[in-house]
Amino acid sequence: MYKLTVAVITFNRAKYLTEMLDSILRQTYSQFYVKIYDNCSTDNTAEVVMPYLRDERFSYFRHSSVVENGNFAFQDCKTDYLLIAHDDDIMLPNMVKEEVSILDRFDDVSMVVTNTNMIDQDGKPMGYSVLSFWIPNGCFINSREYIDIFLDRGNAISCPTAMFRMEIIRRHNFSFRVAEIGGASDAYLWFELNQLEHRFYFVPTPLYNYRIHAGQDSANSPFLTSRLRKPVYQLLSKNGYSGRTKGKWLKYINGLLIMETCNRGYGAFLEIEDTLLVHNCYDWTLYLGIVYGLYVCPLIKKTKKSKFYQYAKKVKKLLCKWRQWLSC
Repeated sequence: MYKLTVAVITFNRAKYLTEMLDSILRQTYSQFYVKIYDNCSTDNTAEVVMPYLRDERFSYFRHSSVVENGNFAFQDCKTDYLLIAHDDDIMLPNMVKEEVSILDRFDDVSMVVTNTNMIDQDGKPMGYSVLSFWIPNGCFINSREYIDIFLDRGNAISCPTAMFRMEIIRRHNFSFRVAEIGGASDAYLWFELNQLEHRFYFVPTPLYNYRIHAGQDSANSPFLTSRLRKPVYQLLSKNGYSGRTKGKWLKYINGLLIMETCNRGYGAFLEIEDTLLVHNCYDWTLYLGIVYGLYVCPLIKKTKKSKFYQYAKKVKKLLCKWRQWLSC
């Protein structure tokens, strides 16, 4: 029996899947199972996977209908540790070894993650690491610290690098709340896990190549992070965070919502409105900000381009010169 399962979740990405599976075979640590969960792909995924099944560690499961693959991996996992990798990325050779060693050494670590490199659709480096953030107390993120890191630095955890201690996931029945939160459900899980008396461990060395391309699920999910507004506020209230922290959270997420609404339009905002309300003064600031961004700003820009505005500007300039002349 191995202590680790590497779950590879895939859907219609046969052209990238080979690179991910090859990178798993290149790992310097090899004592793990590999379970490939196919979410009803219509391309040649099954054909691509077939040669890898000669390795007794590999297995392939094609769902008969679409499911939430991350939660399926949680439920199906029988080992102590679980890593859920994405089909379009690439693991660097020491990633699994490094993460397993951390979970083996520190019993109070619930999850270990690594820094990542960014690559484009052709696998070419994009020249920087996505998570070059300052982490307090060395490489540990202590209990209840992650909310401050998130607010000050952004999401410092890349989902497909996360290796979980499954005893904690099972005991608290944690899952990705995709139906409610959508593509940001992984970030919400980090907040939930961080409420426990366990630490996260952040490996600052980039050990994972994260691919940026037009077909990404996150690239096509409107208001991705903003769906966290209400559930995270409720989580902070439930766990006794101060009004200052809750206000800081709403101010941060309101800014994202206003920016996204201005980009996508008020109609798109209405589709997720029921997931946002928390019924306090920050709701008013959110709506006022959206109205200002959608209607007032364009009106001001339009006015500035009008002939009347340009004429008034010239008159004001002449009046200023006249006042200067009178004061002499």
